[in-house]
Amino acid sequence: MINNLEKLKEQIIDEIREVTSGEEVVVAFSGGMDSTLALSFAKEALGKDKVEAVTIDWGFYAYKKSRKNIEKLIEILDVKHTFIPGEKEIESLHTKGPGCNRCVKKIKIPILKRYAGERIIIGGANQSDSWGKQHIKILDNIYSPLIELEKKEIRALLNYIGVPILRIGENSEREGCLLKHIWKPLASSYYHGRAVVLANEVLIDYLDEIGYKRNIANVKIIGPLGKNIALINISPIPEGTIKKEIEILIKNIKEIDEAYIVDRAITLVIRANKGQIQNQEVRYWIEKGRIAVDFGVPVKFRWLLSHNRKLNSFHVVDYEIGGEL
Repeated sequence: MINNLEKLKEQIIDEIREVTSGEEVVVAFSGGMDSTLALSFAKEALGKDKVEAVTIDWGFYAYKKSRKNIEKLIEILDVKHTFIPGEKEIESLHTKGPGCNRCVKKIKIPILKRYAGERIIIGGANQSDSWGKQHIKILDNIYSPLIELEKKEIRALLNYIGVPILRIGENSEREGCLLKHIWKPLASSYYHGRAVVLANEVLIDYLDEIGYKRNIANVKIIGPLGKNIALINISPIPEGTIKKEIEILIKNIKEIDEAYIVDRAITLVIRANKGQIQNQEVRYWIEKGRIAVDFGVPVKFRWLLSHNRKLNSFHVVDYEIGGEL
């Protein structure tokens, strides 16, 4: 196993040297496993003086714990690091509905390109994300050296080279900014935005405080625009006092109108435009790639036509307990 990891590590490092021609690079760095491994290998391949880690700062929509993890990893890896503001851009994008995929194309890549200039941008795309599934290693000055790797290989390589894996605690595999947890248009930053940020920060802080080990911990904000419904997802599902305390904490957030700990099968009612509803591939990706992975219980779906012409993705308007409608 060790020999295989050493061989894989050397192959990737040699390729980085070849692709970059030993020139300076920018590494898109989020603090997650993927970008941490990409940054570690880039530094080993080129030397720290030719590597700059760049993080797009989502401001209000970034986990407090995420920033701490980033700062700690940068200290360990000892490379130059820069935060680039992106709060206004991501907030604007989500006014038309959940936009994680659009965020990559419309915000992350353009911001990084403007900053990097002629330098190659190294990212952590791999087989766990939609970019990685395309198997495109180099595209328009963006290079993904981990493109063919699975999460288990990335985790094994980080453990092998002795770089810690620091997690926010929202998901054991895939983590991101707080806006990934709002499943409707961000029509008001003061109402919808505060609801998703405060609910998720409160949940993570509480679970960390009591030392509750989990694979999933998030609060999805759904409902019509005039009502914030908080679906609290924790796996394994807590019981007794812990469960009651969490419900109270989330319900006490003034921007939350209703809160429910998802402890059994559930059906989500989703509105979308005609093109999305009729596209089976898009629906499958939303159901399996975006929604089901953040629940610890079975999830069913009911799709309805949206009359909101500004909606670019989807809007979860309601839910039913028990998975039946």
